Amino acid sequence: MDKKRVALLLIFGIIFASVGLISAGWWSDLFSGDDEGLEGELPASFDVGVQMTNQAPTITSWTVPAASPTACTTTALGNFVVTVTDPDGGADLVDGVVTLRLNNTHATLGEQFRPATPVTCVAGTPVGNTLAFTCSGINMNFWDDAGTGDPWFVTVTATDGTNAATNSPRTSNSSSGNYPHFIYTSSMIIQVRDSNDPTDWTGGDDTITWTDIQTTSSDAIPTNNLITRNCGNAAVTTTSITGKKLDSTTTSTDICPHSFSVRAAASPCNVGAVLNWPAAAKAIASSSLAVYTTAEVTRPFYFCLEDINNPTFPTDTCVDPITVGTYNSVGNPWDITFA
Repeated sequence: MDKKRVALLLIFGIIFASVGLISAGWWSDLFSGDDEGLEGELPASFDVGVQMTNQAPTITSWTVPAASPTACTTTALGNFVVTVTDPDGGADLVDGVVTLRLNNTHATLGEQFRPATPVTCVAGTPVGNTLAFTCSGINMNFWDDAGTGDPWFVTVTATDGTNAATNSPRTSNSSSGNYPHFIYTSSMIIQVRDSNDPTDWTGGDDTITWTDIQTTSSDAIPTNNLITRNCGNAAVTTTSITGKKLDSTTTSTDICPHSFSVRAAASPCNVGAVLNWPAAAKAIASSSLAVYTTAEVTRPFYFCLEDINNPTFPTDTCVDPITVGTYNSVGNPWDITFA
């Protein structure tokens, strides 16, 4: 090897060695865990944030009140109570909104809602993950459909103020359980008055009166008649009347109820159903009463004194012959029965 080449290699070796000696600290920093040289490049502390998602509630159950019609007017229902559960806690439901409404399909009037718009229920006090809402202010008509065979469906909506319940809206599915229908009680409520009292349906003092009757009278029409009306939500199919003897106020004689007949039309007088005595009540033809829909449902009953001296039946029931005087059923009123 010539001198020139040896000298060049020596120079490069010296230079490399010098760099190594001069930068010894740099090499040790590179391979050590000391981060002193990074000071100021990363923060000494930092924040951590976690975003929680609001969870939707669930309509858990509700209860329904018992109710019956009020004669010829509306009935204010008791409280419905809706229970809602929220996995985020019952307090999360305090600013929630719960509504409730009833619906039913009427055979004549079509779909009916009670009320027309849903009621907004009032929140109670949270208990654990649940909150009960009280729903009130619902009125029923006296003629609204009734019975287990014709239930009112309950529809409930619920939110926690942000999210709708997982099962909202929820509609009733049975007559019991957690989501029951509302069952309106079926009631036959019939009121009676005589035609002398055009507005008095509840007085209970109705009287059918004959005047100027002779001991030989027949086919005599009274001065007034009876009128019945349906104030409930159950139809009347048959009306029966039980007649009883009319006692003389001065003698021991009687007018037997077999002397009277009743029908649901004004005339003629002598073609009605002759009253039994002392057998069971006599059913009157064409005496049904439908349930109200858009107009009051009434039925008149007309009486006829067909034969004041009609032979008694049986023979030992009434005492005749009829004498001049007054006869009445005071203390022994006639009965009218609806079925």
